[in-house]
Amino acid sequence: MRLHDDSELAEFAGKEVISRDTLHEWPMSHVERVTLADGQTLIYKAQIGRGIEAAFYRDAVSPNIPRCLAWAESGGDSWLLLEDVPGEKLAKLPANEAWEMCQNLRHLVEGVVTSITLAQDMSSSGIEDYIHQTAALLISLRARGKLPKLTTAHVDAYLDAINNAEARGVAAENAVLLQGDFKPANFIIRPDGTPIIIDWAAAMRGPAGIDLADFMAESGHDPVAYVGVGAELLRLGRTIRWFADCQDKWISDAHWFDDMIIGLIRRMEHLAQTGSYEGEMVYAFG
Repeated sequence: MRLHDDSELAEFAGKEVISRDTLHEWPMSHVERVTLADGQTLIYKAQIGRGIEAAFYRDAVSPNIPRCLAWAESGGDSWLLLEDVPGEKLAKLPANEAWEMCQNLRHLVEGVVTSITLAQDMSSSGIEDYIHQTAALLISLRARGKLPKLTTAHVDAYLDAINNAEARGVAAENAVLLQGDFKPANFIIRPDGTPIIIDWAAAMRGPAGIDLADFMAESGHDPVAYVGVGAELLRLGRTIRWFADCQDKWISDAHWFDDMIIGLIRRMEHLAQTGSYEGEMVYAFG
C-alpha cells in the first residue's frame, strides 16, 4: 500500500529516491525504508483511515521520539516521513530486569508533551464511555457478520470482567499519556544509549499500569505479578477494542479477529474470577 510514487517522495525528501524496502505490511498500514541519492535513509509510513499517529508526530515534543520530516492527511488516509533512527531494537529481558526497564521507559512517555486530543480514554473520566462503545462495537460487528463466532454471552462476560472492582480501581488512578503498544520491539536504542519510542498509532489516555502490563506480557512474563489484576484486565480490554476497531475499519475477512477476541474475553473472565493466570488455564505471554 503506497500512497506516493518515487517522484512524489523525492519532492517531500528533497532528494532523488534510489530504493524503497518494505519493513512492514498490514491491511491498514505500510512501512518502508527509503534510501535517497546521498545515502540517507528515511522511514515512510502510509495508513488507510485517518488515525491519530500523523497528528501525534506533528504535535508531540520529546527527545525520545523520531523526528517527523513531512506528513499529510487526505481523503481519509495519512502518511508520514520520519527519521530512520540508528540503533538496535530493545531485546526481551529476564523478568526483574524487564520490570525495572519498563518503569524507566514509562517515565520517557510521561515526558512527551502533546496537545492533541486522544479519543480513547480508560481513566475514570472516560472508562464508562470506553466500555459502552466497545460493547456496542462488538455487538455491531456480530450483527454485520464480521465476528460470526461472537455471542451475546461473550459480550456479557467482557462487561462483567471489565467492570471488576480491581479494574475500576486502577482506572481511577491518574490519567496519563499511554503509548498503547508498549513493547520492547517499539523501542530503538541509539548508539549513544538514548531510547527512542516508535509506533504511536494506538496512543490513548489511561492509567500507566496498562503500558507496564503490555511491556511485561510482551517480554514473556506474567504481568499480574507486577501490575496486579486490575491493570491486566484493562490491558486485555484495550486489546479487544483494538482488534474490534481493526476488524471494523480495515479487515474484510470476517474471521480475522474472531477467535482472538473470544480468547481474550475468556482470559478476562478467568482472571476476574480467580485473580491469577495459575490453574488449569495456562497462557503464554509475548
